[in-house]
Amino acid sequence: MVIDPTIDLAIQPNSDARPSIALASSPETFALSVNPKPLKFQVTTGNEGFDVKRINDLDSQSLGVYKIDVVGEDKAGRAVTITQDAINKISRERSSLGAFENEFTRTMSRLDSIKLNTEQAESQIRDTDMAQEMINFTMSQLLTETSASMITQANMMPNAIWDLLFKG
Repeated sequence: MVIDPTIDLAIQPNSDARPSIALASSPETFALSVNPKPLKFQVTTGNEGFDVKRINDLDSQSLGVYKIDVVGEDKAGRAVTITQDAINKISRERSSLGAFENEFTRTMSRLDSIKLNTEQAESQIRDTDMAQEMINFTMSQLLTETSASMITQANMMPNAIWDLLFKG
């Protein structure tokens, strides 16, 4: 498992005094909270508020298929109806979870894009800063070499005059 240092993970009690797992990421805040029974996901992205996804109980008791009596034509027909209703309820929940997963995936993709764009911008800023420093260094080197050349020429002038006057 790769752990991103920009992600904070915290487990803390929520307002219902039940444990909550919260996951937060930067640069744009992204939080995921998971509360047990009923299972509830809360996703927060930046200043956009939050989405809460409650996963309904889908056990045999909550679906009404626990201890179905199929003895007799009436009861068998009712059992088929109950079973079909349970299948429909499960299908709706799966559809809802699929939509939530798609939204979650889009949010993660958007956050990845934000992270990539931020890294690229930071790289361009560093490149610009480096170019500016190279310009400053080159200018400093030119001034130093020009100054040294001027001093050398200035020091040679008295010698040239001396040679003309006394040796020539």
